[in-house]
Amino acid sequence: MLEIYLRFIGIRFYRCGGYTLGSLELGVRGEPDESYNLITKKEIPDIAIEVVITSGGVDKLEKYRRWGVPEVWFYRNRQLFIYRLRFNGYEQTSRSEFLPDLDLDLLVRCLNISS
Repeated sequence: MLEIYLRFIGIRFYRCGGYTLGSLELGVRGEPDESYNLITKKEIPDIAIEVVITSGGVDKLEKYRRWGVPEVWFYRNRQLFIYRLRFNGYEQTSRSEFLPDLDLDLLVRCLNISS
């Protein structure tokens, strides 16, 4: 759904997929379910997305902080939660700073359509 929106508004994006982030030096490695760079390719994705089915969630934010991912989205219990990296860690926000015009309520309604 996000890729359709990005194409519609004309923002160049690079799908990073769920590639492994981190290193032994950082002390943590892992993979988001999906991740994207907007406008240009970068080593660290602009947005990482986690789909939480059974466990996990915001407890993973420490990993993303170490990696320096600016924005992390969690889809859990049919809801979307967005966290933005600040100086002192992640802060939950009501909208994406990369995509401020994205209607998150509409996105969640579409994600929750069963077919």
